[in-house]
Amino acid sequence: MKKLFGAMFVMVAVFFGAPAFASADTSPVPIHLTIQTFDKTLFDGDISVEACFNSQRGPTTTVNAFCAVTQVASSSGWTIDAMWSKYGVFVNSIDAYTPLSLSGPYWLYYTNGESALTGLDTHILTSGEHILLTFGISPMRVVAASSSPLVGTTTILSAQYFDSD
Repeated sequence: MKKLFGAMFVMVAVFFGAPAFASADTSPVPIHLTIQTFDKTLFDGDISVEACFNSQRGPTTTVNAFCAVTQVASSSGWTIDAMWSKYGVFVNSIDAYTPLSLSGPYWLYYTNGESALTGLDTHILTSGEHILLTFGISPMRVVAASSSPLVGTTTILSAQYFDSD
């Protein structure tokens, strides 16, 4: 009976698909990308990001945040110096913006106003997402205690600063 159950499971996985074998969707993804340095905005606009091949991870393509950056860099004529490691891609420089020393500044990115938790190449983009790539600055945001304050009432606003140290 165990062998029959095992064979049935394999047949179900083959015919109906199993999540482990599913391929990633590589359709273009519309996002908003901002690339901001300490002295100017390099790019700020909506783009449709195409899937890119990642030779460092194998023969798969995904629509990730690094694809967005390389797509804009290519269309803008910028050079990107990136280093690959087992943790993913690390952007050393984009065009003339490169760290002055080992202590930085570095390229950092944020997604939908939150500090990113993965590398650019492993962050799979979702439609309508906002990606902010920064060099030498950290963004600030203002958060209201209430999403719909009433006129004449007190509302608490908090200024939040992303510290890259």
